[in-house]
Formats: sequence, structure tokens, C-alpha cells
Amino acid sequence: MRSQLNNWLRMLGAVALAVASHACCATAQTSTGTPPSSPQVAQAATLAPGSQGAFQWQFPHDQRGVDDVTMVQAAIAAQGNHVFVPLAGGAGRNGVACLEADVQTQTSPPAAWVYKTSHPVVNTPAVLGERLLLVDGRAGDKSRHLQCVRIADQKPAWQVAIEENASGQFGAQAGAIVIQSEHDAIRCLDEEGRLIWQRRIGRLTRPPALGESRICLVHSAPAEDGRARPETDGEHCTLLRRDNGDTLASHPAPDKVVAGPVMLAGRMWVGTGRGLRAFELERGERVSKHPAAERPVRSDFAASDNRLAFLDDRQNVCAIDVRAEGDVAVLTGGHGNLAPCIVGNSLVWSGEDAIWLADLAAPGSPPRVWADLSWLGAPATSPVWHRGRLYLGVPRWGLVSFGVAGPAPK
Repeated sequence: MRSQLNNWLRMLGAVALAVASHACCATAQTSTGTPPSSPQVAQAATLAPGSQGAFQWQFPHDQRGVDDVTMVQAAIAAQGNHVFVPLAGGAGRNGVACLEADVQTQTSPPAAWVYKTSHPVVNTPAVLGERLLLVDGRAGDKSRHLQCVRIADQKPAWQVAIEENASGQFGAQAGAIVIQSEHDAIRCLDEEGRLIWQRRIGRLTRPPALGESRICLVHSAPAEDGRARPETDGEHCTLLRRDNGDTLASHPAPDKVVAGPVMLAGRMWVGTGRGLRAFELERGERVSKHPAAERPVRSDFAASDNRLAFLDDRQNVCAIDVRAEGDVAVLTGGHGNLAPCIVGNSLVWSGEDAIWLADLAAPGSPPRVWADLSWLGAPATSPVWHRGRLYLGVPRWGLVSFGVAGPAPK
């Protein structure tokens, strides 16, 4: 344990030097709002710890630091050669744009198509096979819908109306979609939009997580006599059967839930201001404490294989192996409340003026700057890696793509 602590102290010291060095460089290179000249970008299959990032392009073409619009306010969704970009650009510029993931350009790529909506799309869409699911607008907006769009021809397959005061939180997994379309009730639909079951559960405060036989929810208690319960009643972490919506277990959250729920290693995980909580998916029983259980969570989770990563209340980037009651990797340099991104054995996250990269397979090794953001500004969305590109939503710039510096594919 003492040797592990010494490794961590050495690592944090190295990080402090790296941050100081980068800060000096960032001061010398003031924010110009002008993209740096970029080297060639390789089509990398993974994000190697020794790689270097390079700015590739931004979208749409007229969002080049000109105005104060945050055109992309949620992370992208992606599948195959499609990148689906949620748009919140105002009247006539709301919806979802589809870009080609393999496009080789250093200028703004054209959209393959744009599906327009009345309200801005401020949540990440979901992809189910050859269909795209999206919710437009926010709670309080009128005439909102969960919309199912055929990717092949961009035609609506079906839609479900969402009440003005409903959260509109939704989640999807092959064969089932859960949507809060009423203020304190949820519906479970099949992929054709047909109702499987419906029940009162309270207001969803986080997107639901769906598995093959379970649904994980974070919600407030149902209203009584049409009157909403006070926020002091808190939230509940609830496990449902997917086939009929029956409750298997429900536990009060110790504090406001800011991360999850996610299903990983047979457990439901949530993050709160008082730390992590985990529940068995089979019976919903609380799992014994993990070493990170008391570390306050500030950002959403990044989840991959058996790893979880998040920012804590001191903006440290934390990564844990959920199978092991072992160490917690703690790295400095996080910013705001943006979740990191796990790519193989690499962990990548946005700092205030840089994208940082750490090697999870080499405990104790310090993170390093992967790409400079001082000219661009702080991102608005968490990073997403897909087919050799790292995507970020950035105020005044829309969607920004970074690749791995190296020879371009022939």
C-alpha cells in the first residue's frame, strides 16, 4: 500500500510539472480562434498512449468562432460510417446532422443529410439498427416528440408525443425503448413504437439504462393527488424487470445522482455527491463498498468493458476496475463536469485548454497533453471516440474533430 501511495505521489508530481509546462506554453500562445496548421491525420484504429492528436475539421462551416451560439450541446451518437450530430442552432437549424465518419478532409465536411426538428436537440440521439431515435426540445417546450427516423431515407418511422412537463428522458436497447412521455409515468415500447407496458414511477432525473432483462432507473417519487413531491424527498435507484416493468428493488439515493445509471459487470452503478453506489442486477441488493465509494462524483460516467471513469469534486479524473476491490487511478487536469472517454487502455479527457491522455495499462505513469485547445476554448460536451476520430462539441465552433497525427491512409 505504501509503495502504491508513493507511486501516486510521484505521478501527481509529474502531472503538476506537465500542467505547469503546458500552462506556460498556453500563455505564450494566446487564444487566437484560428485553427493551427495540422499535420496529416492517420486513420488510427485505437488511441495509442504514445500518439499525438491533431485538429482535423469543424462542422458546420459557418461556426468558426464567429458568434456565441453553442450549436452542439450534447455528445454525438455513431454507428459504422455514420456520425449523428445533435443540433441546437435556433429556428431552421435544429435537428440531427449525419456526417461520414471516414471523411478525409481538413475543411468543414458537408452533411450527408440533416433531419430538421422544431425544437433544438439537446440530448444525445440513440441508434437502433437502421433507425435513429431522438427527442427534441426541453421540459417546458410544447409539441415535443420521441421521433424514430429511418437512416436510409431520413423518413420518420413513428413518433410519440411528450407532455410539456415530462422530462423526455429515454433509453434504448435492441427490442425495447423506455421513454418518459408523461410527467410521472414511463412507457416501454418495441422498435415499432408499440406499447409493451406503462407505469407510474415518478420523474426520471437521468436517462434509463436497459439490459436484456433489466431496466435501471433514477427517479423522484411519484406525485400524490396530482401534486409534485418536494425535491427534498430525494431520488431513488430502482431496478425493474424489462418484460413487464415490475419493481425488483428500489433504494433511496444518498445524494443527488449525477452519473449513471450504467450496467457493468452484473451491477447497476450510479454516482452521487457522496460517492459511488452499486447494486446487484439479479436481486437489486447493495454491493459492499468499493475503494472509490466515498469519492464524490461530479461528471457522468465513461464506461468500457469493466472500467468506469469520472471526475470527482476536485476535478480529478478517476478510473476504477469494477471487478476488483483494488486501486483507484487518480489523475489531475479535469475541467468542468465533462466525463472522460475510455479507448482501449487509454483514458482521454478535456482540460480547460488541452486534451489529456493517460495510459491505464501503466499505473503510475503521468498523463500528457494529446492536443492543444488554447486556440479553441473549453468544450461543451464530453469527448467521443469513433473510428479513429475524437469528437467534441465546442461553443462557437459546433462539432470539432481531432485525429491521430501521422500519415494519411492511401
